[in-house]
Amino acid sequence: MTATTEKAIHAHSVMDLIFAAEDGITPEELERQVIGHYGEDPRFTNCSELIFTLPQLLTFLLQRGKVTFIDGKLALNSARVCDH
Repeated sequence: MTATTEKAIHAHSVMDLIFAAEDGITPEELERQVIGHYGEDPRFTNCSELIFTLPQLLTFLLQRGKVTFIDGKLALNSARVCDH
């Protein structure tokens, strides 16, 4: 873990990008958007202040059912997203 939570981008920002893609978004498209918004090699944090790379964050979100795959694209499962 090289980043601190002070410098890390919150996972909700990535979930917002997924939500904004009405027809879903491929992991590759999401990675391009993340790099465009946050630069190369960003770090992310969740509500528990764990630090993730983008692939680690996607794994975390998929395992918790906050994000799902539909027809090969990522989609947000709004029912599983915390509301703070």
